[in-house]
This record gives sequence, C-alpha cells and structure tokens, in this order.
Amino acid sequence: MKKILPFMLVLVMVFLSACEESKPTTNNETSVKIGENYYIFEPETEHPGVAQMDAHYVMVAKDKRHRELNSENIVMKCDNENITINANILTIPYSVRSSGEKVKVSMYDKDHPNRTGEFTFNFNVQFTDEPTFSDDFNKLDPNIWADDFYPDRMPLEELHCENGELVMYADTDTKEIELSTSGTFNQSYGSFSARIKMPESGLSNVAFWLCTEAGVTYLKNVQRPSESGGEIDVVEYFPTWGPHKTSCSVHYNGWSTYHNQATEEPEVEQTLSGEWHIYSCVWTSTAVYFYLDDQHISTYTGDGVGPNAGPMQILIQHSNPKKDDEWGGKYNPEELPNESRWDYVRAYGLISE
Repeated sequence: MKKILPFMLVLVMVFLSACEESKPTTNNETSVKIGENYYIFEPETEHPGVAQMDAHYVMVAKDKRHRELNSENIVMKCDNENITINANILTIPYSVRSSGEKVKVSMYDKDHPNRTGEFTFNFNVQFTDEPTFSDDFNKLDPNIWADDFYPDRMPLEELHCENGELVMYADTDTKEIELSTSGTFNQSYGSFSARIKMPESGLSNVAFWLCTEAGVTYLKNVQRPSESGGEIDVVEYFPTWGPHKTSCSVHYNGWSTYHNQATEEPEVEQTLSGEWHIYSCVWTSTAVYFYLDDQHISTYTGDGVGPNAGPMQILIQHSNPKKDDEWGGKYNPEELPNESRWDYVRAYGLISE
C-alpha cells in the first residue's frame, strides 16, 4: 500500500498538469498570436518617385490567403512627421526619399485592431542634387537645341519664347517641329521631366522623349548589333484622343528588322488638353517609371531595359501629320491652328539604385 500511494500521487499531478495545459487561452492571448503581422502590407506599386517631387503610394493589406482588406479599414501610422497619411495613401516628400533613410509604416484593421502589418521603404534610387540638364526657355538657345533630327522640319530661328515659355504650333502649312540635344547633352539613366501645356484640338503629336544618337548602342541587339538603338517616349499626346488619354513607350533593338516596343496608353483623371502638367520618367537599369505630375502611371520592366545602357539625347516635338493617322485619329484642318507651350525641361543623374 505504501508503494502504491506515491505512484497514485504522480498520476494525479500529471493529470492536473495536462488539464492546465489544455485550458483555453484568453481572447487577448489568442489575438496577439494571430494578429501581429497578420496582413501582408505593401504599396500597390513600389516606385522611386521623380527627382525633387513628392511621391505617392497607395498601400494595400492582404491576409495570408491574399484576400485584400477594404481600404476603409486600413489605419496607418508612421513615426516620420514629414510623411502625410490620407486614408490608405502615403505622400513621401523628396527630402525624405533623398535622405536615404528607411521609412517604416505600420497599420491595423479598424474592425480588428489586433491584426496588424508593416512595411519598410528602402529608397535606394538616388539622384544628383543639381540638375544635369535644365532649360527654362527664357530664350531658345541654339547652343543647347538642334533642329536637324528630321530633314523636313521648321528651322529653330522660326520658333520663339515668350514669358519664359517655348511656343510650338501647327497650322495647315507648318512643317514638323522637332528640337533635340544632339551633340550637346546625352545621359544614361536618371530622372527626366518637362512641364508642358498640351494643345486643345487638332491632329498634332506633342511628345517629350529620349533617343540614342546615330551609332550609339542602347542595349546590345545580339541578332544584329548594328541595330541596337533605343528610345524612351516619356509622353506622346494627340488632342484627338480627348482630354484624358496619354501614351508612354520603350523602344529597343533599333527601328528595323528586330525593332521591339512596349507602349502603355493610360487613362488619367487629369485634363491634359489646354492645361499645364509635368510629364516625367525615371530610368534605371531595371525599370522605366512614368509619371504625370507627381502621380505614378506606368512601369516598364521588360527586355528593353538593362544595365550598361548607352546614353540618350532629349527631344521635344509638335508635329502635324496633315492626313488621317492610324494611331492619332482623323485630320480636320478646321481644328487648326493649335499650340503647345513648354515651361521647362530638366534632367537629374542617377547616382545609386
């Protein structure tokens, strides 16, 4: 009997211990375990933003099964007082991004405050402090701009600037207007912007773009190295498209047999015709990001972008096809004359990514 009692005591202690472990945890304990970092929290599109401009990020939260949380339920917090939070949109100033410091943003679900998520921005893409190219069009400088990109074009001396704006125009008689920095400025990678007031009517193609000069290899075309030119169209716009459609493109492998291109035609909320806007691209070795004002509108990451790319010149144009255009639309001479105005063109170099 004396031997049985200690054994029975051990059994009782084991039973009590098992009961203690099987007791349900409190609601708080359970919520902490399933709530912390419950959401995959990240920007809808991660992008570097334009040099010297604010950048906006739409933040989304998804659970582990990739079910997206209603944006109205996202409550965000950031310890950096310079960052603006508006619902699920972050506005991060250039001063913060250019500092190179990481920015951590956290969130919780309004209906389930214990369910959280967090994301850290690493602003590795950095630009030069000063522009590598800048023209405010106080005058049209022939030491900067050349008019020889197309053979049948309007001579530079027939164009003019007024009130710090370059005026380009088209009527039923005008020639192609195209100015380039051929021989004066070429750059690989960076941030490129132009502030433009688009025409309100007419079949005119207004464009701000980058292009390799003759003989320059953008990215090597392995099929035919001699056809290795490239082009980045920051914006192309026809008033015949209406006020809300724009276009941005990347071209590579020259413009002949092996030519390739990727074009996006975003519909935007802003009215483009007759209003001032800033059109930009940020070109890195892995992507080309396109912007309207400080809003990201498209990203290209295909084969037409890569490391060690050759430099490109800057081009600005206002063309007048004078006949129906398959892409632009119907030509109507009664919609002419028209004009575009250019406030400035600027570029910043890429120093890290």
